[in-house]
Amino acid sequence: MKVLIADDDPDDLVMIERCLLWVDSSLDVKTFDSAHSLLQYLDKPSDSSVSADEAREVVVLDLNMPGIDGIMALKSLRARQRNRYTPALIYTTSKSHYDIRDAYAAGASGCLCKGSTLEEMRAQFKSIVDYFKRIEPVPGMILEGS
Repeated sequence: MKVLIADDDPDDLVMIERCLLWVDSSLDVKTFDSAHSLLQYLDKPSDSSVSADEAREVVVLDLNMPGIDGIMALKSLRARQRNRYTPALIYTTSKSHYDIRDAYAAGASGCLCKGSTLEEMRAQFKSIVDYFKRIEPVPGMILEGS
């Protein structure tokens, strides 16, 4: 499974990546310092020779990023045939009901407030990885538009 993370805070990127790899060292974790760079990465043609499990993607977006923020990135993801059903989570420090509502309205699969300790973050990402490894993707999601 591939986990794509966009966050403008380099410390958060490192912590999230470390937590994910602590949970499952076989994950293919890619980090991006902006939503723009994540979207550029997703514009590249995908490799049709990878297995269905390797092709599975989960996107983790910070909400408040300069330029393209998490909400705009979600809208862009949902407008793309290939990523219409890609699981996308907002991982943010914001506890604003408006931000959470806007994230779900833009197509977030879930919203999670950033953990304040390493142990809390590890537990959050363990739950996320376990969940997305167990659910079935939308039929054809992986092969469509690849």
